[in-house]
Amino acid sequence: MSSRRKLISNPLNLAVGLAGVGVAIAALGSIATWISASRRFRHLRIHTSTHEISQKYVSIALNGTLAAAMYAFAAVFGGDVLYQLDAAHGVVRVAVESILVLLVYDFFYYFLHRFLHTPMMMRHVHGVHHRVHCPEAMDGLYLHPAETTAGIALLFAAMAVVGQISVASFLTVAFVHSIANIATHTNLVVPHRAFALFNYWAVRHDFHHSTHRNANYASIFPFWDRIFGTYQ
Repeated sequence: MSSRRKLISNPLNLAVGLAGVGVAIAALGSIATWISASRRFRHLRIHTSTHEISQKYVSIALNGTLAAAMYAFAAVFGGDVLYQLDAAHGVVRVAVESILVLLVYDFFYYFLHRFLHTPMMMRHVHGVHHRVHCPEAMDGLYLHPAETTAGIALLFAAMAVVGQISVASFLTVAFVHSIANIATHTNLVVPHRAFALFNYWAVRHDFHHSTHRNANYASIFPFWDRIFGTYQ
């Protein structure tokens, strides 16, 4: 009976964990979007724009639903490749596995992002995202659905490369990846050293959106741009 309960409870724990991560991400993204739109905090914005994109939030909602569906699919069917339900999940293991997955992901994402900036891909896919010249937090989901699919599939591929990670690592990677995506699009700089990393992400990616699209392709780790000569 105890082993049966263990087999049932672990997938439920993963489902609850994913739901919790999703709620936290949605809440943080909504708060950041509200801050960037509020006149009270306008002084925190890197710059402002009056350019409006029709149906933008419909696209964001649909891409958010697509992302959630992909995570749910991976949670149900990815146990043999992506994660190990019964794996130990100590702090050191979670930290090492999460950093390794994000490093592998960001290395390959760098080249995916450069490929998306080729004329054909900009015209048909990535150009959708670059309609935004002055991004806000949730604009990381204003994408062509093919780009959403490719980006999340690449994250799962990075998990497979590292090996079967623990459930805690799976949830940590999902959270950090999403928070980095929100942070890079906030267009906000908060004058406190606790936000130094978020400010750094936001400034570099805002520069990518606004004036210098052929630079700053990495999503999380800027040294990929330094190594390949595209750091600005």
